[in-house]
Parts: sequence; C-alpha cells; structure tokens
Amino acid sequence: MRDERNWLMRDALPQLQHFAVANELQLQLVDLRWGASRDAAADPDCQPVFVEQIKYCRQYSAGPYFAVRGQVISA
Repeated sequence: MRDERNWLMRDALPQLQHFAVANELQLQLVDLRWGASRDAAADPDCQPVFVEQIKYCRQYSAGPYFAVRGQVISA
C-alpha cells in the first residue's frame, strides 16, 4: 500500500491540485490511515471510527468528494 500512497502523492495529487486551482476549487486530502499503526488500520473494530471521520468530512464539504479504500494485504 505504501507504493500506492507514494504514487498518489507524487503523481496524482499534483495533477488534482493543478485542476482545482485552475477551476477555483479547494482540494483537501484526508488519509485516515496515515498515522495509524498497521494493526489499527487493519483492525475491524477501528472501521467505524474511520467511517465516522468520513461522515464528519462530508458534513463540512461543499463537495464533490470521493473516498478511496485501500486494503491491507499481508505478505
């Protein structure tokens, strides 16, 4: 999952930010798993906390918004 996040930050996010600025929009990136331990991120008991945070963000966003869910894969 680290490779995907690195790609998002390096390649996708700058393009989204450029699009947002060109269209007088504000882009806010929220990654609920950054700062969470690997165990916490994979713990099903933590999922309701993540869902509540998404609801909170949606409440204060004029939209549009989107959420991308990554899956933790054990090697």
